Amino acid sequence: MEEKAEQLLAYLITKGFKPDNFIKECRGAGSQFKVEVSKSYGEELMEYQLNFSWDHQFDSYRWTGYKATYSHENGHVYSQDFIASNAGICHAKLAYNILSGRLDDVREKLWSTGIEEFTGDDVNAFLEESLNQTPDTFTFYSFKNGVEGLIEFEVKLELKSSFYEASDIQVTFMRYPDFEHGVYNKVDTMDLGSRMASIDWNLEGLYELDENGNLQTTDEVEKILDDMTLLLGDENGNNAALNLQLRHWHEAPFFEGHIHADAWRLYESLPRLYFNFSVETGARKIYNLMCGRPVFSGRLTDIMAESNTWQKLVHTDQGLSLDLVEGPSRKELETFLNMLPLDDLHKTKLLTGLFNGDICKTTLYGLQQKEVIISPDLSAKSIKITTPEGAIIPYNFKLEQALEPKNVLPQSRPQHNLAPTQKKKKRKGRGI
Repeated sequence: MEEKAEQLLAYLITKGFKPDNFIKECRGAGSQFKVEVSKSYGEELMEYQLNFSWDHQFDSYRWTGYKATYSHENGHVYSQDFIASNAGICHAKLAYNILSGRLDDVREKLWSTGIEEFTGDDVNAFLEESLNQTPDTFTFYSFKNGVEGLIEFEVKLELKSSFYEASDIQVTFMRYPDFEHGVYNKVDTMDLGSRMASIDWNLEGLYELDENGNLQTTDEVEKILDDMTLLLGDENGNNAALNLQLRHWHEAPFFEGHIHADAWRLYESLPRLYFNFSVETGARKIYNLMCGRPVFSGRLTDIMAESNTWQKLVHTDQGLSLDLVEGPSRKELETFLNMLPLDDLHKTKLLTGLFNGDICKTTLYGLQQKEVIISPDLSAKSIKITTPEGAIIPYNFKLEQALEPKNVLPQSRPQHNLAPTQKKKKRKGRGI
């Protein structure tokens, strides 16, 4: 009995609790008992009531949970019950960070960056693990592998005046090199890239069970693997294969192992770009800025009709600079989109995408449906339409009249002064 009580005490200590005389309390307890523990965090007080009950199956006491009460020096008191679950029991310091409001505060700061929405990382799980302690500083790290490059985000959180303050977002960006699409060894690399882009390589649904209960890749994934083998075996298609592997399989847990060694060497040779952004910028906009596309500062709901100030990363001798550039206003963009044969329900989504700097692929419904890419044209204060391959599609959004050729004054025909002519005299014949 005493040995099991010591094991239970050892578990309590891992969760931040060390109740006095715990072994003695266990000896004289009945089927249930409670233990009080108090902890001071500066001017704040936490009181914990730990609950235990007898478990007949294991012939020992089981910790069922606790009630935590937080008291602030200003008189505010909050309580919450924490029960045992499959994930265990909440750490004492995490309970303190929850009841004091620190967890919600720092969670809001990280959510405001948009990193969780952009990368899919679980901010809540990260914070619950980090705040099991009360560190003075800790760092939230996340990344996303995009088609154009890999981006890494770091946000440092520092305890100041009892609450955590978030630093700027420190960004590292590795841009994948351009490569020429083509048909190599009977594989169309543009088609292969589109098929790879349509698959979420982080999902477990890439495999299925065969008739013997063994895991096999799906037919589409198997076809992509076969095409990749054909490309790697072609001298001209090899570079396309390496680039496609990095773009779609880098950091993918189930397929990173398929990346060729030459692709990893290509990755290590990529230049790194570094820049710091304010947390208000937003992760999606940051990615697009690092890719070289302009974005509009502010949320769509806050942008006024006449606002026309865009942000763009510019390369200077001193490095990267985030410059403000004039471009089309919100009102102009809305007008231009209304001029296009678009689905009305799609226009607001396109407007948001343009402001965020996204690659906006859409369908124009004219005499024939046409897939196009729409992007802002800052210098012309308009928008630009291209084919998915990048060819420009001319469109006169401002309805400007074509310039007529300059009028040329008609020139009079030059008058040539004719030389005077002499009348031919009648020739006389020779006399006889």
